[in-house]
Amino acid sequence: MRGVSAFVWAAFSIVMFVNVASATRINNYAFQYCLALSELSLPEATQIGGYVFQYDYELSRIYAPKVTTLGTRAFWACGNRLEIELPSLVSVAQQAFDSCDLASISLPIATSIGQQAFYKTASPIAIYAPLVSSIGNSAFNNSAIEVASFPLLTSIGANAFQNSKITHIDCPKLTTIGQYAFYSCASLTEAIFPKCTTLGGTQVFQYCTSLATASLPLLTEIKNSAFLNCSNLKDINFPLVTVIREHAFENCTSLKEVTFNNTTNIEQYVFQGCTALETANLPDQTAMSGSMFKNCSSLENVNIPNVTGVYQYAFENCTSLRSISIPKATTLQNYCFRGCTSLEKIYLGSTPPSVTGNPFSGLTLTVYYLGGNSDWDSVIQNPNWGGATNITYLQY
Repeated sequence: MRGVSAFVWAAFSIVMFVNVASATRINNYAFQYCLALSELSLPEATQIGGYVFQYDYELSRIYAPKVTTLGTRAFWACGNRLEIELPSLVSVAQQAFDSCDLASISLPIATSIGQQAFYKTASPIAIYAPLVSSIGNSAFNNSAIEVASFPLLTSIGANAFQNSKITHIDCPKLTTIGQYAFYSCASLTEAIFPKCTTLGGTQVFQYCTSLATASLPLLTEIKNSAFLNCSNLKDINFPLVTVIREHAFENCTSLKEVTFNNTTNIEQYVFQGCTALETANLPDQTAMSGSMFKNCSSLENVNIPNVTGVYQYAFENCTSLRSISIPKATTLQNYCFRGCTSLEKIYLGSTPPSVTGNPFSGLTLTVYYLGGNSDWDSVIQNPNWGGATNITYLQY
């Protein structure tokens, strides 16, 4: 027997166990809708076609030691805590286990996992795939996978684990992560990827509300909304990052300290709403973008010695900020310090910055400035400079 396709629509039979000992190929749809089928042994089969076990809801065990190829949706929407052994499988096809109720699976030599391969798998599982180097788009999207280990994995596609139950993933050689890859993985506790150099798109870890640690030491750019609303994030390690895009850490309400020693481009809203943030070290940053630290109500210490521009709403409602030193500032924009009700001291340079609108709206504070420049002469006569309620000027 070389090919099998004889059991389609065996829903009303009493087929519960089949041993197709000599079959080398299982054709498309071969066991589709075999609602009573519970076990199947395929000792000689090397190929399983598409949709073969679709809707076989009672299937609990498959033994297929020589299968190297699976067709699309081979096990789609089948299984009752299915245990499956595929020791010779080279690649997991697109949607191969889509909506399958898996209990366990062995993939010792598979090198790739196709898109949506394990989409919406129903039961919690752990996967160890030692040779897999790439995972396709949405491969584990909405799946119940909890733990995964991929020692040789280098690339994760877009949406790969989105909305899944993943708690831990180990992939020490991973270099590229696609957009939305871990979006809304609410049980993921850490993202430690020592070789990762690229986030391929936006919102990679957005809404990972249990994520406490993120370490990507080779990453140079953090994309838009990468960690937006990661409310449990406490420890971050990005020593080589030079660019941080909009909303990257917005509403990370457990983050207490940020240090980016090499970053020169931080876009707007990046730390907005980080209500536990106390200290920010940004020694190479030259601009405080719009709303960068807006509503960071615990912010007390800011190290920004090279900043030349503080843009609108940058520090709005930073109610714990008492003093700030921006000696190189040439531009202060509207409402950049509005609502900083504890701000008492601001240190500026020898040339008064250009003021747009009311950067000091409603504040009473002391401005310290470097002497020796007559441009300050007219400014220090104005106690309401920049919309302030009252400013005292002192030379230092």
